[in-house]
Formats: sequence, C-alpha cells, structure tokens
Amino acid sequence: MKRLGVAMVAATSFPANHGSPASIREMSQELARRGHRVHVITYAWRQNIPVEGVTIHRTRAVGSPDAIAVGPTRERPVYDLLLAREVVRVIRRERLDVIHAHNYEGALAGWCGRLFTGRPLLFNSVTNMVDELPTYDFIRPRALASGMGRFLDRVVPRLADHVTTVTEELRDLYLRDGLPPDRVTVIPPGVHPEWFAGRTGDRVRRELGLAGAPVVMYTGVLNRFQGLEHLLGGFQVALREVPEARLLLMGNMVTPQQEAELRRQAEALGIGKALLLVADRPLEDLPDFLAAADVAVLPRASSPGFPVKLLNSMSAGRAIVAAEGSAKAIRNGESGLVVPNGDAEALGRAVVRLLRDPALARRLGEAARRAVGAEYDWSRIAARVEGIYALLLAVPPGDSGAGGPMG
Repeated sequence: MKRLGVAMVAATSFPANHGSPASIREMSQELARRGHRVHVITYAWRQNIPVEGVTIHRTRAVGSPDAIAVGPTRERPVYDLLLAREVVRVIRRERLDVIHAHNYEGALAGWCGRLFTGRPLLFNSVTNMVDELPTYDFIRPRALASGMGRFLDRVVPRLADHVTTVTEELRDLYLRDGLPPDRVTVIPPGVHPEWFAGRTGDRVRRELGLAGAPVVMYTGVLNRFQGLEHLLGGFQVALREVPEARLLLMGNMVTPQQEAELRRQAEALGIGKALLLVADRPLEDLPDFLAAADVAVLPRASSPGFPVKLLNSMSAGRAIVAAEGSAKAIRNGESGLVVPNGDAEALGRAVVRLLRDPALARRLGEAARRAVGAEYDWSRIAARVEGIYALLLAVPPGDSGAGGPMG
C-alpha cells in the first residue's frame, strides 16, 4: 500500500522490556520496514533498548521515572496532558496520516489528535479496565475503581474510528457494550521466533548457580494483577515433590515495595531459599533466560488481553503451565498445560508433572514453538494492521505508489 505517516501513540515508557511497550516497538519497526514513516509519541522515560527505523517524540520530563510505573500514579494525568499536546504538534509538523493509539491513555491522547487534526484514530486495546484498574489499589474503595473502569470500557473505544483487540474475549466485551461489530477487529500481538533459536541457557545457569537444578520461571512485571500469589503457592506444592527445584523470576520495572512483598510471601510459605529474583535485565538477555528454564509459568487468572510473555515462552520452546485466563494460544495437553484460574494446587501439580517427565515437557515445548511460528509472525500482523489503515483512509490495500494521502 502507499507509504503512510503513522502517529504511534504509546502511553507508556518506551521502549521498555515488558508487554505493551515491547509490542509497540516490534509493530513500529515492522511497519517501518514495510516503508511507512512511523513516529512514536510517548512519555519522557525509557529503558536502554534500541529502536530501529522510527522517529521518537517524547513529552517533557516532569517528576521521576516512578511517574510512569505500570498502573495509575498521581503524576500520570500530567503526562497524559503533555502527551495529548505532543500528539497534535507532531501530527501537524510531520504531516502524518493516521493515529494508532495504544493503551487507554493513548486512546484519549489520540482522540485529542483526531479532534484537532481530523486524522482517523485506530485504538489498539490490550486489556479492559473494569478487571485491571481495581488490582492496582490506587483508587479506593475498590468499588469506585471498578465503576471507573466500567465507564472507561464503555466510553474510550467509542472515541476511535476503529478498534483492534488482541483477543476474541476482549472484542466480545466491547460488542456487549454496544460497539458495532464492523468497528472491532481481532489482531493478536506478534513475535520473532528466530530471536529465540539456538539458545541453550548455559550462561544463565552458570551465572546464577543453577547447574543441574530444575528451573521454574516467570518473566514480566510483578504487579498484583499478574497472580504471583498463585505462582508462589503453586511452587510451594512443587517444592514438596521436587525439593531441588528453583523458582526464577525475571522481573521488569521492579519497585522496592514489590520485591519486599514478594520475598515476604515467599518466606511465609517456606520457599524463600528456593526463590531467585533477577530484576531489570537487558532485553537481549530474555532468550537466554527462557532457554535456562525447564518450565515457564503464567499464573494470571483474569486476563482478557494476550500476554506477550506467552508468545516469548512458546517461541523459546518451553514447556508451559498457564492459568486459563492466560492460556490464549495454548491447547491443553498439546502445546502446554492449562490449570484452573487461581488454583495454586493444580498449578503446582502441573509443574511437578513436567519436571518429572522431560519427554512430555520437550514434546509440549516443540508443539508450542511450531504453533507460534505459524500464526504470530510480526510480518503477518503488520500486514493486517495495514489493512485497517487502508480501511480508515480509503487507500487501496494493493496500491504501492510512493507518498501517502498528504503527499
């Protein structure tokens, strides 16, 4: 299709080594490789991760990096106002054609861009707020947080010309709230499977003193909504059966409070000595860490979104144990083991089953690797996104002429 100018609105730290910002980075780079002018408009704070082929515009820095921790903060509204202003300025200055907004705050900033520039707005939704907002314990009472989340779920998607969701579950939620079916398309996140090929994990095992130990692993942020209490409870079950096992957490954007609470819970369960927490490692370390794991665990129960960590674990060929809410691409018994939401006992038993049956773990891991390579390659995902752009701009998808609608 024609070369377009894309305002990629990232209401998050960018780039960053977790979930949504990782997906935004990959999508932006893939669209740039396909010839589009991608301008990422984001907050001031970042992690030291390379981003190739795109232009990044940042808001003015006010406060500290803690202002953009995962979830709401007191400073966040200031950044959102600055983000909205920057969106309008960049669209006008760079003569961009379409707004592609991520996260709810990004959709609100993108709507300001739509209002003042007339450009169409695509909102990429990765979760809903009625489930997630109360888990941060920022808004009290929880009933108020749930009410605010429900309000946002009904209002924010309607501000966009089109909405993409990462799962059918999330699309169904919006349809039940009255969003027209022709304005909601399911496009899951992608992955680069080749990035995980040929890794052994030996370096990580040597570094952490894990030679010969069965390793159970979790990667990602350590916020409450991830269900880490179920992971710790499940590992307690597993440790009774496999006492030499170790639980390795590769955490990102870890706060001192999160680490202290996690260690407190582990000590209370009697698993403190078997817990290893490695915080804020470079993104390039992720494949080696996953290669060091015997079992990867996704304990999050309530998740209408699509966990990127699942695609990473599948690409690495790991045996996976996932709660039902996180098992978006897993077929139980074929490409992983799925356990009931919130059932620490079942999670622990599934981990033990895989640790005691390496042949089963290898078979499930290889099936997961094949599945992710066939369905979630970023080039396929970007082509579908281009189709949405074409729909919004009435650009023929097969048109390969140079220059976007603005020249």
